[in-house]
Amino acid sequence: MGPSASRFFCILVALVTSGCNLDVTQTIDATSPNRETITYQETFDDEAYSHAPDLGAPAAFGLTSAKADGWSVTHTDAPDKHILTFTKSMAPNDAPAQLTKVATDATAEASKGGGFLLGPTAFIGLPLVRAGANGPILRSVPALLRPSESIPLTTKPDPAFQLANARVNAAAVNTIVTVAVIVRDASGEHRLPLDFAHAVTVPSALRIYAGHLWRLSSILATWQAVGDYGLFDYEHSAPPLCSAQPQYRKSRMFGAGVYAEGARMPPDLMRNAFTLADEWLSTHPVQCTPSQPS
Repeated sequence: MGPSASRFFCILVALVTSGCNLDVTQTIDATSPNRETITYQETFDDEAYSHAPDLGAPAAFGLTSAKADGWSVTHTDAPDKHILTFTKSMAPNDAPAQLTKVATDATAEASKGGGFLLGPTAFIGLPLVRAGANGPILRSVPALLRPSESIPLTTKPDPAFQLANARVNAAAVNTIVTVAVIVRDASGEHRLPLDFAHAVTVPSALRIYAGHLWRLSSILATWQAVGDYGLFDYEHSAPPLCSAQPQYRKSRMFGAGVYAEGARMPPDLMRNAFTLADEWLSTHPVQCTPSQPS
């Protein structure tokens, strides 16, 4: 696990266990003829905002690239409420390409310094628009981390372990990041909550389209990428397992949120994860060097 991934692991632990919250909302206003105004708004609480520098802020917010792409950007701070707002009006046919461009440019801006994009497009993962897209109306929005698809079960070792870990990671992200899309059109205002772990059905009254999936941001890619022993560094002869007390090693293996106070982790999911962690640890005993805690 490289330095950026190690840093990300530490920040994810801090975010989940400290009760951080980040709300991400995309508003699509299609009430004006031949125009579509897209607004992305992020609201960080104090805890989440305080960790942003560790992930590469201010470049991580994508402010500079969004302004260069013609977006109006505002940043306001209040007690426990730090709001970033990105707004742009565009022709409906241009919307998918415009959203893909700002996502791509913001990701590039963040990654130049080895940071993780924290801008709002980092958490949505595809250009959602009200009109002008080529393709069918969306009937469901896939899970933002697609945990059921992230593991090629026929090629990965320990596939059940891998899949359980991916699902736990998606559930952990759901405890700290809330994502929603609001559509305003002639029929009124429609709100659609999105989910990292599960697909969300789009109500029949809501017309919404998706452009091409853009490249995953580093933060989503890191959450989604599951290696031979899971998302984090599970080398059983090295940290983080050696630095964890034995009774907490399973929580380190299956994401930071397992023991987080108030984390909304599905009980059935966690029981399965613990069983798989026990099985894995029984065949891969933790072997620490004398210089490492055991």
